Amino acid sequence: MRARTRHVLPARLERARERVERWRRTLVREKEQLGRELQRAQALVRAAQRSVGITSFTNGSRVGAKGKGTKRRTRRVTVRTERTIEALRQPPEVAASIDVVAKET
Repeated sequence: MRARTRHVLPARLERARERVERWRRTLVREKEQLGRELQRAQALVRAAQRSVGITSFTNGSRVGAKGKGTKRRTRRVTVRTERTIEALRQPPEVAASIDVVAKET
């Protein structure tokens, strides 16, 4: 009787392994299908938001460069830009004198 159980046990284990492997493959297929359904639903939500006029925020648009939830810092106006803006607002004669002064410094 022991000889018989030694041969039957590996066959039972092999069948159990096959059942577990089949179950795992089924779960993997189900996971992939659910992922596709999620992507479809998200695309539909984005399309509906665009049609209504709601802007959707992506991760990069509201989060700082480091991704810690910080707001983006506003860019400072440089001195050269300030001089150019001032020169453009002045009459041409005054703007020319500003450029000469700026080049000398």
